[in-house]
Amino acid sequence: MSRTSQSAKLRVRRVRPTFAQVFRKNLKRVLTHWTPFTVTLVFLGTFLGSVSLYIYTRAIGRADLFMSALDSKSSLAAWMFVVVAVMFSHLIILMGSSWLYGTAVSLFGRVRWLTRHVALWLVIPLAVGYAAFIVLGFFYHRMLSPGVAMLLISVATVLAFAALFFSRSFRSLFVLAVPKNKGKADRWFLGIFLSFTLVFAVIASSLSMLLIIDTYVGRDNEAAVSFVAGFSLFTLLMSLLPSMLYFVFKGDIYRKFAAGIGGALLFFVIFLTTAKGAMSSITYSVAGSLEVRQGFSQRYVLDRQVTLADIDPLLWHSRLRHDGKVQVRAYQLFAFGDLLLLCPHSLLGAKLHQLPDYTRLCIFTRSSQVERLPPLLLPIVQREPQRAQWQEAAERRMGWEQIRGQMLQDKR
Repeated sequence: MSRTSQSAKLRVRRVRPTFAQVFRKNLKRVLTHWTPFTVTLVFLGTFLGSVSLYIYTRAIGRADLFMSALDSKSSLAAWMFVVVAVMFSHLIILMGSSWLYGTAVSLFGRVRWLTRHVALWLVIPLAVGYAAFIVLGFFYHRMLSPGVAMLLISVATVLAFAALFFSRSFRSLFVLAVPKNKGKADRWFLGIFLSFTLVFAVIASSLSMLLIIDTYVGRDNEAAVSFVAGFSLFTLLMSLLPSMLYFVFKGDIYRKFAAGIGGALLFFVIFLTTAKGAMSSITYSVAGSLEVRQGFSQRYVLDRQVTLADIDPLLWHSRLRHDGKVQVRAYQLFAFGDLLLLCPHSLLGAKLHQLPDYTRLCIFTRSSQVERLPPLLLPIVQREPQRAQWQEAAERRMGWEQIRGQMLQDKR
């Protein structure tokens, strides 16, 4: 066999499938196994909806409502779709820094066979930037202004990136990334652009940290600060896993993409299982958006089986109506199907981690057995318009009232 025929065979083997070919192939697989595919999706959706509903009932301290709530299939389906949407939005926020990390690694596209080494090297400056951000943000935020803190974080990230050039292997990778016919100016441009990309990746991690703080469920003390700080660093490093797998995994772009998707799902599962109250916060937010939980109180007329002596009048603001029914002031904490859990108005300001201590005081009833009354007509009070934050800041920094008075005098 001649060399030309061998090279021709090697070229045929190296031909990568197009997107249309891969799409048709996978679509054919889905259509061939359509029945087990749909059954699996329905099972996973029901499982996710049921688990998230159980997490919410357990978070509010009323897990006894879970089994009764499963009877409402339509409500469970709507609940599941919104939970999936909120979880997906959380995943996008957590992956913000990882997208920029992948952008930085893709700048070495000229040496694609070595990008797996570049991906490992660039983790070092990001880890230093994350650590500096967390230390300054959680422990020295009162000593430094936001501008000074961001400057120090950027300097730490750039210095960590510059330290990589002391390694001969990274210098060789950096030199190979720039074509030989280019001069030093192009290398400097690549280095500066890489530095800015890494700094932006570290700054973008602030969104992930804000999300971690927002989803934390527990007491606000020094132990909580230490836990959230350590968990934030762990989460930020783990968020780089999908992009790293994409560049480290060998194969065509479709296999790399599948590896990245699998890494993202694995990272999100680890985040949900190790974070304190992440899933509880998600379900609590979904309950508020679907009006399963309401953030206001109103008047309710209870069933005739509840008498005035059965409830605390100071806690429920109860009174006896002319028809013999009891009227209370409460808010809706759980409404799923026909199930209804009413809690006293005084618990409206309780935080999520405090609810299990008080929800035993709530009344479990049915929506069909309770009458909701419209709110009372309150007197209209003329309120002064709230001034924007930029106006208050301008008054403190620039003497806004003096400037405004001078402008009025000039007009006169």
